[in-house]
Amino acid sequence: MAFPSVAIVGRPNVGKSSFFNWLAGKRISIVDPTAGVTRDRIKCLIEADERYFELVDTGGMGNHDVDNLTNYIEGQIAEALKQACIILFLVDVRSGLLHADMKVAATLRTYGKPVLLLVNKCDHEGLDMQANDFFQLGFSEMICVSAMQKRHKEEVLRWILRLLPKGGDTFAPPEHEPLKIAIVGRRNTGKSTFINALAQEDRVIASEVAGTTRDSVDVRFERDNQTFIAIDTAGVRKKRSIKGDIEFYSIARAERSIRRADVVLLFMDPQFKISRVDKQLAEYILMYHKPAVFVINKWDLVIEKGIETGKMAEYVRKTFPSLDFVPIAFVTAKTGKNVYPVLNLAQTLFKQACQRVSTADITNVVVQAFQDIPPPIRQNRTPRIFFASQVDANPPTVVLFTNKSDLFDPPYLRYLLKNIRDKLAFNDVPIRLVMRGKESRLGPGDKFEDDVVVEEEYAIEPVKKARFSKSAYENQGLDDVSEDVGEDVGEDVGEEVGEEVVETSTPPKMAGRKGPPPKIGGPKKGVIKKAPPEKETKAKAPPKKKKPDNKSTKGRLWKKD
Repeated sequence: MAFPSVAIVGRPNVGKSSFFNWLAGKRISIVDPTAGVTRDRIKCLIEADERYFELVDTGGMGNHDVDNLTNYIEGQIAEALKQACIILFLVDVRSGLLHADMKVAATLRTYGKPVLLLVNKCDHEGLDMQANDFFQLGFSEMICVSAMQKRHKEEVLRWILRLLPKGGDTFAPPEHEPLKIAIVGRRNTGKSTFINALAQEDRVIASEVAGTTRDSVDVRFERDNQTFIAIDTAGVRKKRSIKGDIEFYSIARAERSIRRADVVLLFMDPQFKISRVDKQLAEYILMYHKPAVFVINKWDLVIEKGIETGKMAEYVRKTFPSLDFVPIAFVTAKTGKNVYPVLNLAQTLFKQACQRVSTADITNVVVQAFQDIPPPIRQNRTPRIFFASQVDANPPTVVLFTNKSDLFDPPYLRYLLKNIRDKLAFNDVPIRLVMRGKESRLGPGDKFEDDVVVEEEYAIEPVKKARFSKSAYENQGLDDVSEDVGEDVGEDVGEEVGEEVVETSTPPKMAGRKGPPPKIGGPKKGVIKKAPPEKETKAKAPPKKKKPDNKSTKGRLWKKD
């Protein structure tokens, strides 16, 4: 479905991206004082008074790009003006009327389309009088706006709605939510070329310059009467190599694209080894349980060297052992080979992630796996599984009801996940597994605060508190042990073993014996001695210990009885 297009144009650094984010109501374009940050056409669907139109952000007209991409940027601006039915011309009131503004105005007149002159950065009414100088550009319609102070947004939307085409797609909302496919990977892996092959047009700038794409660009296209959104992202590299705020914002938007996508395509270049960046991206995708595809692009460059697909697939499987269920695709985006089969594969993965399985079926699979290989006994207790149930889809979420969630170790949970994936309808998608024990039974509407969520690649175990001996602190020059570590571990240790090691006036074993209690040896190693309680009764205090003799206690901390 094609929506009317409204293009935002102007010279560099007049606030086009800030104005675009303001109308869209969310941060989409990167905003930075550096000139020439925006390069591609960035689109967003806007709804106003039950009518829809597509807002387009463009690069600065007349800007000389530092990476020699000026011709590509100008081509993107020209394409946006060609497709637009309304043009929003932004100028800067603080800079005043410049020669660059006059050149932009002369270019816009050649298109013969309605133009609204927007004087940006009019943060207060005192600057509105200076906007009259821009009437020299020859446009009759002018509105003073401020993206920073959010001034006159309603007037701009009212003017746009008045000039939109009557009827047609402007009144038709999207029939269904389109499938969002995020394309991520390192620099120069052919992501933008793949996007253009899907859209069958030069929708985004594709060049050999590393770091060409900066913003995350949503490209809407249709195929077989179904709407898709392909998200082109900036190339990711190591954090120590990030230079400047622009690249930092680009990577942040790439991560956000993974979170909001339905399927993620992780692009790799077969000419280079799989790097740490690829592994971090794969881990990030799996952390959010997103269906993914490993896409090996530029396969035509290595097939001449005699490299077979089987060897490459084996190398990928060995590198990502915990992602053995992720499909692998070999494409050549430049020629369009295997591009649409990858799109069909993404649709299949999304359908798998949305599948629902009955409680009886999933319980039978889990119980059968439990009987084939029972889990080991832990904490002197036998692990038990009562039943399993799928509570959510996309991602598939399975809850295992057990006698105690801590009795199942991570390797056994991975074994259960593999059985669920192989025997049910989740062959190629990640599964979110939640363990519930009897101790975490809650009422209706309560949150599962005590549930243990099991990740595919690892399981997080609680960290045990360390127990320190007095000798260790004496070696570090700490005389008062209880004062330094009492808040951390002293109280916990005393509560657990206080009756066993703390001296009392009448030990349990010596109850009923007359006379003073015998001397009792010091506390065991690794346990902090708890201070004796205050004198509340007439019980006699235990005798003080004598200092140990160096000759008889050589190699020991305390003197034996």
